[in-house]
Amino acid sequence: MDSVFAVQQARDALAGQYLSDASYEAVGFHRIEHGFLISLVPARPQGLGGGGLVWVDGDNACAVVVKDYE
Repeated sequence: MDSVFAVQQARDALAGQYLSDASYEAVGFHRIEHGFLISLVPARPQGLGGGGLVWVDGDNACAVVVKDYE
C-alpha cells in the first residue's frame, strides 16, 4: 500500500465517523512497521478542534480512528 492510498483511507474513516463531507489534510504521517499513523486536521477549520489521529493497517488497509481532536 502506498502513502497516498493510506491518507485517503484515513480521511474516509474520519469523515465517516463525523458523517460529514468535510475535507481533511494530513499534518503528520509516520510509517510504522505494520502500517501508517496519520494525523488529520480540517482543511477549512470552523472553530476550535476537529480532525483526529488514524491508524491505517498496512496489510488490509483498514483505517481506525485512534483519537479525536476536540
